[in-house]
Amino acid sequence: MKYILLIITIALFISCSQEDNFSEKRNNIIGVWEVDAFAQGFKNDKLEYAIHVPYGLTFNSDGTGFEDTNEDHDFNWKYHLKPEKIFYEFVDVGGDNFEYDIIVNEPAKQIWVRKFHVSNDGKDYSIHTFTMTKN
Repeated sequence: MKYILLIITIALFISCSQEDNFSEKRNNIIGVWEVDAFAQGFKNDKLEYAIHVPYGLTFNSDGTGFEDTNEDHDFNWKYHLKPEKIFYEFVDVGGDNFEYDIIVNEPAKQIWVRKFHVSNDGKDYSIHTFTMTKN
């Protein structure tokens, strides 16, 4: 009986600490960010282009957000802890979906990376990196 109580206590402790970690990490994302976006395109593993675009992103606690560019867009977003990812979908431009791996998740700094293939054979791909600082 003592072992059962011990196992239940340990399980509750682990569950609560994971939930706290999720909330802390998700809350790091909420706010207004200056984004340094860097896109690279590769063809047959050779760099074809590199583009740098600075702009702003706002992540609200209710899962909505706003992209401040020359073409402003609203989006919905979700955070995933394991593996650590951010998902967002633009609501006003045909529902484009994006998924980024979170490399750095700190209260004042974020780094996200997205790699996606633009050809069926996998030889043509793009890598987008967001380095963000909180306003």
